[in-house]
This record gives sequence, C-alpha cells and structure tokens, in this order.
Amino acid sequence: EFRRVLFRSRGLDGEGDIHSPECFYYMGQMLLDLFSEETGIKVKKILRMKLNAQTRNAMFPEFDENCCNDIHTDTEIPHMTLLYYINDCDGDTILMNERFQPADNIPGAEVKTTVATRVTPKQGRIVCFDGLRYHAPSNPIYGRKRYILNINFIPE
Repeated sequence: EFRRVLFRSRGLDGEGDIHSPECFYYMGQMLLDLFSEETGIKVKKILRMKLNAQTRNAMFPEFDENCCNDIHTDTEIPHMTLLYYINDCDGDTILMNERFQPADNIPGAEVKTTVATRVTPKQGRIVCFDGLRYHAPSNPIYGRKRYILNINFIPE
C-alpha cells in the first residue's frame, strides 16, 4: 500500500523527521506516477509541489468546524490540484462550486462562493480537482497537526 511505503517508519508526529526536501519531491513524483497509472491522467508539467503543515489556530480560539482559511486558487492558469493527505486529522479541505474567472482579479471584486463538498484528511487519501476551482483549508481543532502534500500540475 502506497502510504505505508512512504510514511510508515517515518512518522511526522514525533517518530522521526524527514530532513531532505528531495525526499518529498521523489514522494510527490511517485504519487503522480501512481495517480497517472490509476486514472489515465498524464502529467505534462509540474507547476508546484509543497508540503502544507497546519496546527491548531491559537490566535483565533473561536475557530470551529464552520470556519476555514482564505478561499483561493493556487494559481490563475488552467491546471489540476492534487492533494495527498499524509495523516488522519480534522481540518477539512473545503471545495467550492465556483471557479476562478479573470474578472475576479479586478481590484475590489467580491467573489461569492458556496460549498460544494468537504474532504476530511485521512492518511493515504487523494483528492484531485480542477485547480481553478476555489478551495480552502481548515486548521485542525482537535488534532495537533495536519500534513498535506499539495501538487499543482498541467495535464497532457
């Protein structure tokens, strides 16, 4: 099983640390290869690959399950976003119904969004969506840390 190969012996909650940035690059590349095999979606170009680590929001104690961080797109060019959840945690990813439009960039433009679905972090879970779709992460409320590998790519 993929998640065991990547993370079983190197837990990110105190069992050990992975210090090499290259390690996450190779994990991401392996993940994309497996994703392509399973879905038939080929990767033409990786735009960005990053590890998101979020903790409880101590600055805002009123932060609850109905709150989220900034609603956004990772970039404004057509792409796909793939999220790989490294650990079980609360702190959903919220996907909106609306997609980025060029007019959204006009200063003072107000974008109204509605929730399409919520994805709860479960170790080994992958979600892939149109990268122009607005989305937002949430901080964990009960868990200590939320780790996600975020990959933005252009499909063939």
